[in-house]
Amino acid sequence: MNGLMARWPRISPLTLELSCRFMSRYEHVWDCHDAFHYLDNIPKVWLGSTVVAIEDTQAVFARIKELIEEEAEKGQFPVNLALHARFVKASDAHLAMTRDRDSCCIEVATLADTVGIEPFIAKLHQVMAEEFNARPHWGKGFYDLKSIPALYGEPFVDFAKIRGALDPEERFMNPLFKELFAAVPSQTKHKHALHMSDSGFYAGVSSDEVTSVDVESSV
Repeated sequence: MNGLMARWPRISPLTLELSCRFMSRYEHVWDCHDAFHYLDNIPKVWLGSTVVAIEDTQAVFARIKELIEEEAEKGQFPVNLALHARFVKASDAHLAMTRDRDSCCIEVATLADTVGIEPFIAKLHQVMAEEFNARPHWGKGFYDLKSIPALYGEPFVDFAKIRGALDPEERFMNPLFKELFAAVPSQTKHKHALHMSDSGFYAGVSSDEVTSVDVESSV
């Protein structure tokens, strides 16, 4: 079935509809180790995920459906498995995808060899960011690093200051991180020093405007 949809993408809607008819339907609460085991017969998939404020969930699902239908009108079927959601409480971690808002994480799942999935995911993240201030999942497919800082705002800048203080020689940086933090305002790029105070560590920024960050309470 996977090979058929890869070779003839236009049969994807019919194939999925027929597959659903043969699926058993039931309600059951599974333990995590039963629900998330990866069996040998599970196909390799390509995942993208957009994280939105929980109150936008219904509108976002409708908008993604529109994007998929637009592709179908062009004879393209980049999504051939499922859209599904999980709901996550807000976090105060600087770069948490759920920073400051209860969120819905909407997953786009498709077979790994599906034609057109990467351009579709790139477009999905662009539309979701522009229309819903959605953030991409850090561990799944996304491409536009330059748009990330604006989606997090001041917490992104604060994280960059702490990162620079803890790793002034950039030993833990790689090309992706360097591109990601290239958009940080120039005042956070000065040489940093790590100091100790009674309340814990803080990062001192060696610039005209000395800035301190309480790492113990902020990380």
